[in-house]
Amino acid sequence: QVVVASDRMPKDIKGLEDRIRTRLEWGLIADIQMPDMETRVAILRYKAEKRNLRIPEDAVAYIARISKRSIRELEGNLNKVKMYSELQGFEINLELAKRVLNTHDDTTTITVEDIQRLVSDHYRVRIVDLKSANRSKPLVTARQVAMYLIKKNLDKSLVEIGRQFGGKDHTTVINALKRVESQLVKDSDLKKDVDELQVRIHNITGV
Repeated sequence: QVVVASDRMPKDIKGLEDRIRTRLEWGLIADIQMPDMETRVAILRYKAEKRNLRIPEDAVAYIARISKRSIRELEGNLNKVKMYSELQGFEINLELAKRVLNTHDDTTTITVEDIQRLVSDHYRVRIVDLKSANRSKPLVTARQVAMYLIKKNLDKSLVEIGRQFGGKDHTTVINALKRVESQLVKDSDLKKDVDELQVRIHNITGV
């Protein structure tokens, strides 16, 4: 058995030989996303138990909440807290976790991946399709809304945003932003979608 991981569908991978692309498409293709909060908490508890660490629930929840980009980040943050606790001789608690991970308030940084996940959940599309070249109307709308929210909430250039959607060029991103902005004033359903997603973003960041 061979397992191949990628941030896009086989047909969207540039430079891939046709015979390899075909073989990949013959296999099972699954959209693997970052574990949700409940799963991240469960992973942390398991890791802590394996290391014989006693961590209160509020500290576990805090580490899980800020570790949203990858399992590597999740385990890395746990290791940082563990090492600091051992070196300084302090028990692990919420304040210690905040001090070690350099966060002293209830705000959390949101990422491009977070916004893509929120939009894909809202429109019930797969993230891999959001990044693809698929031009079906539901996907185009979801993709344009995601680009709009990323530009609005994050300090990302047009080129950077395009790169996060399968290598779209900056012109595509500009057109997406203009279309969403123009539609917001006359499409009440779209405005409702964008407003709801913006509220969810605020709920994550705390600001």
